[in-house]
Amino acid sequence: MIDAAQARGKAQEYLQQFIPDFAALDPKVDEITLAPNSSTWTIGLYAYTGDQSQAATLAELLKFRRIRKVVVISAEDGSLLGISNPAPAALAS
Repeated sequence: MIDAAQARGKAQEYLQQFIPDFAALDPKVDEITLAPNSSTWTIGLYAYTGDQSQAATLAELLKFRRIRKVVVISAEDGSLLGISNPAPAALAS
């Protein structure tokens, strides 16, 4: 059984392997869960397009887009079960 830190590391490895453009944006972990009675880790990650530190105006800040990915990993052996784009919050309800 892998722990949360190992699951996070595996998620980053899989993103680098399968979606290197997203991995290059240096994604941050938004959430990580192991549901009760489940054998899968679900890791939510996000990144912003562009370099926000260079933005000088509000208009420049608003042009950056937040991208999310969800990586699902087996808690037993760390194998990849899936990578997806979650539905936007407004559409999920």
